[in-house]
Amino acid sequence: MMKFFGPFSIAALGALTATNSKAEKGCETYPPEATVYGSCDLAEAGEEPLWRGLPEGIEEVSRYAFIDGRGFFWVSVTVTQNTNGTANLRVVGTKRRTTIQTRPRKRREVSRELTPQEVATLRKLAEDTGTFDFEIGSWDEADAIYLHCQTLQMERANSNGYRFSSASISCNRPAKLVPLVEEIARLAGLELDGAIYH
Repeated sequence: MMKFFGPFSIAALGALTATNSKAEKGCETYPPEATVYGSCDLAEAGEEPLWRGLPEGIEEVSRYAFIDGRGFFWVSVTVTQNTNGTANLRVVGTKRRTTIQTRPRKRREVSRELTPQEVATLRKLAEDTGTFDFEIGSWDEADAIYLHCQTLQMERANSNGYRFSSASISCNRPAKLVPLVEEIARLAGLELDGAIYH
């Protein structure tokens, strides 16, 4: 039995389909087989497609993209671990807007080094939660359709390959994922407003 979450309308379903159109796939931030939103927004902000491999000097990159279900804003948090032992966090995106007619405004970019302890904590949380157990997958129920929910798209690329999973994080909040998501939000300075990270 199919389940619907959030306000539903035919127009909303059409908008959802349009967001995941060929044009969106054409931006290639994510692999073709992944169901994604915001691919072109990330590409326009200079975010590289992790699934194509890592540049020299990079040991691992994990990226967490919070995409608003109504298209009002998005935030991407990237953790890069370098082969020289250093690591840094980068936050890009747009500010929250009140209507779809308002032009999106860039949020202030944040870039800072991470301590070895912060990196170790993130690694442990990712392992404990099984965040990257999927090769390409979703934390949402197969027969559920979530509308206007904030989507969290999680990626990791390292010597073992590329991993991707997503969750409708504001409507479906898998308890297993919460510790990692909360730590990412804390490090990135994101606020939780109701069920929405921004």
